[in-house]
Amino acid sequence: MATQESLDALGNYAFYVCDTCDERFPNAIPGHYKIPMEVYWEKVAAAIIENEGRMLDENELRTALADPNHYLSKLEREAPRLP
Repeated sequence: MATQESLDALGNYAFYVCDTCDERFPNAIPGHYKIPMEVYWEKVAAAIIENEGRMLDENELRTALADPNHYLSKLEREAPRLP
């Protein structure tokens, strides 16, 4: 599993990838770094804790995602997409 330190050391990444796609297309774009889905969700949880001080409930998440300028909406646009 990638640690935050190892990810930070790599600098910018190319994209997030879901586990299913990573297994199906392990070298889809040679030379580009991919972040697994697990790391994406860790990033989302860390952002929520940093901004809110706690995890949000379902209604709070729906409200946040309804606002296109909310930090969670921006993270949602980075989410791995399943084929």
